[in-house]
Amino acid sequence: MPSRELLNHTSRPRLHFEIRAKYPLIYYRYYIPGFLSLSFGLSISTVDKACFSRMGPLVLKGLSVLMALVFNIASLPFLIDARRDGFVSLWVAGPALQLISTVPLGVLVVAEHFRSITPSSLVISYTLVKTIFTSAVLRTYVKIELFTLARNAALLASLTTASYALLFCLELIEKRRLLQDKNTPQEATSSYVTRSLYLWLLPFMWNGRKKTLTIDDCGAIPKEFGARAAGSLLLEALEKTPKGKFFLLRASFRAFGPSFLSPVAPRVVLLLSTFAQPLLVTQMIGFVSDSNRPAEHGWALVGGFVCVYAIMTLSTSLYWEKVFDMTVLYRGAVVSNIYTKSLKLSSYKARSLGSGVASTYMSVDVERVCQGTEFFHEIWASLLSVVLAVIIVYSQATWPAFLPLVLTAMLITAASRISKHMGKQQGAWLAATDKRVKFLSSIINKFLPIKWSNYEDILAQRVTELRANEMKEAKSFFGYFTTIAMLSLSGGSLCTLVVLGPYAALAGHSGHGVLDPKRLFTIVTTVNLLNFPLNLLGQYMPVLVASYASLKRIETFLLLDEKRSDEEDPDCETSSEKTTMDEKVSPPASSISLGDYFSPINMSAASFSWDPESEPFLKDVSLNLNQPQLYICVGSVASGKSLLLLSILGETILKEGQYMRPPIRFAYASQDALIVTGTIRDNILFGTEFDEKRYQRVLDACALTSEVQRFKAGDQTYAG
Repeated sequence: MPSRELLNHTSRPRLHFEIRAKYPLIYYRYYIPGFLSLSFGLSISTVDKACFSRMGPLVLKGLSVLMALVFNIASLPFLIDARRDGFVSLWVAGPALQLISTVPLGVLVVAEHFRSITPSSLVISYTLVKTIFTSAVLRTYVKIELFTLARNAALLASLTTASYALLFCLELIEKRRLLQDKNTPQEATSSYVTRSLYLWLLPFMWNGRKKTLTIDDCGAIPKEFGARAAGSLLLEALEKTPKGKFFLLRASFRAFGPSFLSPVAPRVVLLLSTFAQPLLVTQMIGFVSDSNRPAEHGWALVGGFVCVYAIMTLSTSLYWEKVFDMTVLYRGAVVSNIYTKSLKLSSYKARSLGSGVASTYMSVDVERVCQGTEFFHEIWASLLSVVLAVIIVYSQATWPAFLPLVLTAMLITAASRISKHMGKQQGAWLAATDKRVKFLSSIINKFLPIKWSNYEDILAQRVTELRANEMKEAKSFFGYFTTIAMLSLSGGSLCTLVVLGPYAALAGHSGHGVLDPKRLFTIVTTVNLLNFPLNLLGQYMPVLVASYASLKRIETFLLLDEKRSDEEDPDCETSSEKTTMDEKVSPPASSISLGDYFSPINMSAASFSWDPESEPFLKDVSLNLNQPQLYICVGSVASGKSLLLLSILGETILKEGQYMRPPIRFAYASQDALIVTGTIRDNILFGTEFDEKRYQRVLDACALTSEVQRFKAGDQTYAG
């Protein structure tokens, strides 16, 4: 038998085979198939149930899986014979588990082909690892001359490797041309290998050589990153999360927990591969110093460096992709909810905040929160990097390895104390910014009256004072920021000194290991790896503190009182047949008449105030508007006319009495006109379809016909 011939072969190939094959095969044939068999089962149960793809290369994929299955089965007799002859004991159980894992692999390939628009990351990773390991085993077979002694077994092993390699290549093929939805974004249909190497950008860049690229050439963004979808998820989480400490933080994690945690895995891989470098450096120096070590060890070290840097490249790309995906998703969700909240705010809260606050939240605060979400993973990874570096340095320099940890703790403690003041100072800076923005918004809204009254110089001086105060608060904030950064940025250089200095003294007097080149390179390489995480801690800790301060400001805004609905107002009577216009299918605008949606407005001894804390301004008001006709409210200045109209809308606080709110939506035209940039006709139509007869009726009803005719361009006059 082939295995007996191998046993009778020379002992040196046998020894090399045991070293090269036995221990890698433990991982290759036990751990990898076992772990991925479980992963396949979980993946099959969580595959998206919506059908996206047509057949495409499914036949070739199925053929590849079938080939792997057949070749694994065919290799079992040889392996059983090898075990019986005592060649390698693990060869039967390992391939058996490998054979079992091929079955869920085939099921997953079929399921993911039809139910996922993206090539399967699990299948790609599994087949890539299997191809690499089986190729390594084939190399061992060549070394022990298996292709000469047992040609059939070697051929089966070669075909098994080829089947995994073929499946890997087929899984990399995008399914974009097979998708039923042709508007799917390019990035969403690319494999993680293509995304990591940015190959999906090549067609886009190739088009740029022929024409000027526009925003339309960039394609659509994935639907899940849209503000509407992301905002709905966060809004639902806000409604379900109990109020209390860290309310917005808990709700955000409830809505986007998997997205927040998605960068963890690639960051851990990047961290481990980074700290594999000093270990490889140690082995490389040992190899160069020892002339008796075989050349194969040197090639193995070269391969190790290639693998480490390849893993670092892929994991870095995947990590930042996940981070930016999370940032875009959360930005859309927060901005959407701030905008929605600004529409629902009670009138007394809206008046106290001013008109420009929501825009400040959506620009300044959201930007800082997004910076915090980007750098959060860098901070915990930096702390873990410090711990790993200390462990490696301790193996070379004993107790001086803890000195960088002590130094880091001191720097972080000092930075944390200063950060408390920085958070308060940021609040003062943003409050000054809000005050300036509110003032500028008021000026913009009343620009013509200000110009007519010749107030420009006075208001310009006031704006200058507000800006100077804002810059004063910003100066204090950045003073704290610079101090924290300076403390942490100096840590990298100090760490090298606090390790090498004490250890050099110990090596000379206490009999510790000599500070030879191998030990020195390992210590310096590892300590240099400390510089980057320590610098990040110095740069990003202040950003994280500022981000949390902005998150608290947004949380405070989202918790402000909203306009109460009928269900929430115990003093408000409601109609049992009440419906809203949103629940009805609105007819064409041209067919609407006044009587179609009229609803009585009834008040009985009602008292209204501007806010919950103040006394009622309108008292004991009884009102019955039961007919669809014109009603006029007349009164002196500050007598409560606007308060009455806002009370009908439900924008004020009902203190006493009863009020039946209308079951339909209706408009309130205030003295402050809403003018958008465009023509007069654009402002009147406001996006609706132009109907000349109805348009003219509206102009006549509003007494605008003669006014519009005074303009040279008529209703095409530019306004706003």
